[in-house]
Amino acid sequence: MWKPPLRATANPSRDPGSTSMKPSAGSFTISLLFVCCSLGSATLAPSVQTETPVCSTTDIEFRILPDKLTYAPGASIRIKLLVTNTSKSPFYLFRYLNQCSSTRGFASVEILDARNREVRDSGCAAQFAPIRDGEVPAIVMESASWIQLKPDEIYGGEVTFTLPKTKGTYTLKSELFPTSFSDRQLQILSQNHMKVLECPVPAPPVTVNVR
Repeated sequence: MWKPPLRATANPSRDPGSTSMKPSAGSFTISLLFVCCSLGSATLAPSVQTETPVCSTTDIEFRILPDKLTYAPGASIRIKLLVTNTSKSPFYLFRYLNQCSSTRGFASVEILDARNREVRDSGCAAQFAPIRDGEVPAIVMESASWIQLKPDEIYGGEVTFTLPKTKGTYTLKSELFPTSFSDRQLQILSQNHMKVLECPVPAPPVTVNVR
């Protein structure tokens, strides 16, 4: 079972279904979008069975797209977070691609300076009630919190940050983290032919300039 780390991130609005939210300094805005398009599909890589199953991310593509590549010091940057189902079967994804470290899944975003240091100093964590084994299929099928991505469909969100006032080149790094289902819960989902993300998926980094 994969367990999400607590990460220094910015503060989103409260997600439906969360039991508590622990924000700190700093803020950003987030909006969700849904886009469908046809892309080339990828072949699902075979899993390697060890004492703990090795998860594969070949059926999901995660990428980030800033609204532009050059900004004024202290300007706002809008970043789209896009998840594509590149497999040949439907895939269930937690809808809220926000910044709060959460057991239900989240998408981290880092803005790193030329020395690979995070330039933001805020963070938050969203807490949810534990999921019981018997509730797993019903929870994943809740359309208010989960979405089923069919092959070649894209789902995404958008976050907005304030860039540093210091001029320079910055690297945007993002990673999509899965819901922390137990091995038993993943087995139950598999028996119900319900595929979900099982391990983190990094996005290719993007470089932006502040001038």
